[in-house]
Amino acid sequence: MSVEIRLNVDKDYFKVREIKTGVKTVSKELPESWLWELTPTKRGKTTIALLVVMRLKVPGLSQPVEQEMKPFSEEREIQGNLGYSLNKFATTNWQAISSLFVGSGSVALFLKWLIERKNNQTPPDDKPPAGFGRLLRKQNEAAK
Repeated sequence: MSVEIRLNVDKDYFKVREIKTGVKTVSKELPESWLWELTPTKRGKTTIALLVVMRLKVPGLSQPVEQEMKPFSEEREIQGNLGYSLNKFATTNWQAISSLFVGSGSVALFLKWLIERKNNQTPPDDKPPAGFGRLLRKQNEAAK
C-alpha cells in the first residue's frame, strides 16, 4: 500500500518547508513518517489540516484503488513570529532603511563621535588603576 500525506494550511499564515513528504510505501513492518517545518507569518485564526491519500493495488484491477481521508482538521489561533516579520520587513524595505542612516548623515556623525572619543582618551599610564591595583598604589604611596 502506498500512502501520501498532504499538509493543508493557508499560505498567508505560514511559510511551509517540506522536509519529509511524498508518496511512500507503508506496511506493518515498514512504518513511515512525514515532516514539515512551519513558520508563522501572520496572526489570526486559520485551519490546519492533514489529507491522507491511500493507494491499494487490488489483484485483477489495472488501476490502484484510491481512498482519501482527513484525519486531522482544526482551527487554530496563530500568534505570529516577530523575528520572521522583522526580517521580512527589513529585506523588503532595506533601501528605505539604509537611506535613513546614510542619507541623514548618521554614519558621518557616528564616525566623528568615535574619532573624537578616541582622541580624548587618556593614555593608559595616566589612568588610575582599578580595584586591587588602586589599593596597592595607595599602600606604595603611603610607604614612601
